[in-house]
Amino acid sequence: MPSSPQKQRSSLGNDVQNTLSLVQSLVFGLPFLLMLYLHYTGRVHVSTGMVLLLAFVLMIILAGFLILSRFFARVSAFSDMVKKVASGQIAAVPYLVPAGELHEVAGAFNEVLQKMEATNAELSRKVTGLSVMEDLLVAVDQCKDMEGLLDLLLEKTMRLSGAEIGSVFTLDHNTDNLVLVRYQGPGTPPPSNFPVDESSPVLRRVIDSRQPLLVHNIEKDPRLEIINNPKYGAPSFLSMPVFAGKYFAGVLNLARKSDNRPFDREDEHLLGIVVGEMGFALQNALLQSLYDIQAGEMERAKALYQSEMEIRKRLEAERNQLSGQMIHAQKMQAIGTLAGGIAHDFNNLLMAIQGNVSLMLLTSSPHEDCYERLKSIEKQVSSGSKLTGQLLGFARKGRLEWKPVQLNRVVRESCETFARTRKDVSVELNLAADLFPVRADQAQMEQVLWNLFINASDAMPEGGSLSLKTCNAMDHDIQGVDKPVKPGKYVHLCVQDTGAGIPPHIKDRIFEPFFTTKEIGKGTGLGLASVYGVVKGHGGYVAASSELGLGTAFRVYLPASEAEIPAMPPLSRDPITGTGTILLVDDEESVRSVGEEMLTSLGYTVYSAGSGKQAVEMLKTRLDEIDVLILDLVMPGLSGVATFDLVQKLNPKVKVLLSSGFDEKDASVDLLRRGCMGFIQKPFSINFLSEVIHNIMKAEKT
Repeated sequence: MPSSPQKQRSSLGNDVQNTLSLVQSLVFGLPFLLMLYLHYTGRVHVSTGMVLLLAFVLMIILAGFLILSRFFARVSAFSDMVKKVASGQIAAVPYLVPAGELHEVAGAFNEVLQKMEATNAELSRKVTGLSVMEDLLVAVDQCKDMEGLLDLLLEKTMRLSGAEIGSVFTLDHNTDNLVLVRYQGPGTPPPSNFPVDESSPVLRRVIDSRQPLLVHNIEKDPRLEIINNPKYGAPSFLSMPVFAGKYFAGVLNLARKSDNRPFDREDEHLLGIVVGEMGFALQNALLQSLYDIQAGEMERAKALYQSEMEIRKRLEAERNQLSGQMIHAQKMQAIGTLAGGIAHDFNNLLMAIQGNVSLMLLTSSPHEDCYERLKSIEKQVSSGSKLTGQLLGFARKGRLEWKPVQLNRVVRESCETFARTRKDVSVELNLAADLFPVRADQAQMEQVLWNLFINASDAMPEGGSLSLKTCNAMDHDIQGVDKPVKPGKYVHLCVQDTGAGIPPHIKDRIFEPFFTTKEIGKGTGLGLASVYGVVKGHGGYVAASSELGLGTAFRVYLPASEAEIPAMPPLSRDPITGTGTILLVDDEESVRSVGEEMLTSLGYTVYSAGSGKQAVEMLKTRLDEIDVLILDLVMPGLSGVATFDLVQKLNPKVKVLLSSGFDEKDASVDLLRRGCMGFIQKPFSINFLSEVIHNIMKAEKT
């Protein structure tokens, strides 16, 4: 095995010293021996003085060689000492004398070597720092997020300082705790949510002061006043605040150097440069993070704004729709009030005509010439009554005889009549056998069907096909209506024709009263409006769908009823006579006059009053004489309801029959519940009046 360089250098020094000793011997001995040889052989004659002189010269030369040999020995020893110091070993300079020039030169040279060694170590550390900074700058370009940059900072600072334990935290401003980003080193890492309180004076001090904390020995540092903390694993450590620009970003902790030396100011200074340079990257990452957050907020705000605008548009459209519906409802209500008033007055006129015709028919024989004319008048009155029925149906003020009705039977009977009037229109029925009954007024249901028939007939002047379909339905099956549907069971009636269809621009107006596309004299504009009013009055819904050239379909939905359908009672053909006293109260003189004659012809004693006040005064004078009071609901001054209340106070035993040109539904229902015996709607025939009076006379008042 080859020897080490140090041993080689030592061997070389010994060889030099041996060579010098040999040279000394030769220089001293050879001249003297040569002189003696020449003297004894007689070749050279030398005196004793010359021999002594030669010996003296040789002694001087020998002393010089001894001094030179000693000098080379010192140089060799000094060279070995320098090499030991350069290699990091402890070496002492040998001195033969306590003072002298050689002592001073060696001491100065030793001091220079120590400074060179320190400078070399510092340069080595700075070169390492520059290398770390270069690596850090390259890595920073590839890492943009805050957590990744802090992770990178810990890795590079541990490499630069030689620390074996390191951790980096960020500060949570909500909880005032440190959040662990990364930990490197042996042992258990600190908790992920590190509390910054009295139990952590080191980190608390760094956070409060925003300055680095360099500790040579944690057990002897007076600033901490605590024993060695096992979390750091070494007596010496360095904690540094990390800034992202001016923003405090976290804390960097380093401990336990690999060479077991404590951290010093040079470590603090060099690591401070690295942390400071990293601060710019952290600031950029923070700004990017804030920008991303703001951009996200902007996107969310933009989406929220767009959603709000869509909601506003939808609400605006709904508001416009509701406003249109409200205007339409107000218009319908106003027209309905007008139509109801007209129908009421018209019914009073028809009542006078109907009463007179009924009286004349009682005294006429079918063989007389006037009999047929009277029947014709009665027929025209019936037609006029149907017209007012349409008005009252639209105004929802007609007298509704609510009872369970089988809609299939009404549809079938109405279709048979219509088929006889329009031979060129084929009628097709598709009626469900298990159809629910509906609680409705049969006459108004017939009116709805006839109005739909007439509308379809007008749309098919050259003939066509009319299809009627009934089926059971639920609330979720109802389509095409512009308002919420009440939950429950429904009966669906669909009437579809093959006519010309409804133009789109007038489709929204087809249910408006008095709106018609027919020529003057060929339509009143009340047909579909009446359908709408009657169906709505029954709690149902009506919708229409149409395509030009393909026909129109009307869909009617009526609430189903659980009640059973009663049997039809037989109709009375002749008036029923009777006895008793009746007080007739009506503000229309023509109605009072014909009513008196009709009741008198039936055998009753009749008194009449033109107002509620007059009726009350008459009752006071004939308190026990009056058996039945026929009371008009709508009168000026004292109304029918107020008159009834006064009558009840005067004589609770009086039987009251309500009468009106239209039905004040709430008032009549309330009065019937409070003791009224019945309701009769004008115009009525003498036969119907006689039957109603007969039933009231027989009934006991409860």
